[in-house]
Amino acid sequence: MRIICEWNYVPDLDPLYNAQVIIGMSFGANHKNKGESPGVSNEEIARIIYRMSASNNIPVIAQREVAEAITKLKIPIQPVLVISENDNQSHITSYEVLCQAWQFCNNTHLRQAIIVAHPAHILRCSWVAEKIGFTINLPNVSSVPYEILSTQWWTRNRFFFFIWELYARIGWKFKGYL
Repeated sequence: MRIICEWNYVPDLDPLYNAQVIIGMSFGANHKNKGESPGVSNEEIARIIYRMSASNNIPVIAQREVAEAITKLKIPIQPVLVISENDNQSHITSYEVLCQAWQFCNNTHLRQAIIVAHPAHILRCSWVAEKIGFTINLPNVSSVPYEILSTQWWTRNRFFFFIWELYARIGWKFKGYL
């Protein structure tokens, strides 16, 4: 029932408590290998990751667009893993990203993760991550905007994302991802 009723997340008071890894989930996409901007959403996600990781030396896993934002902004972070769609894929799902992150983290015994994602996306990401095996901490991500220039229509504004998110949550529940 929560997949239909829960839409607002509550950030943890101390998301860094016991955190072992930070996972940056992109919001809004660009075309891979075309030199396009990662977008304002992914840039803000990169800044939030930097604020959390800089003083705590926590390893970072970043989805491709977030890693591109880290590079563009010259943020001194080297992700331990960058997760990207395959060359023949136009889109990689959050589920696929989190499964790849879990494979890496499970092998290195990292279980306590901070998920950094757009506020409208963070609940689904955290539910999937918990189901996979992570223990999740959620930071304040209220500063992350929608991405009006995204190649993904559903990340351009709140209305479009609500339609997409409702569809994704129901579909993912039937697939067993949630």
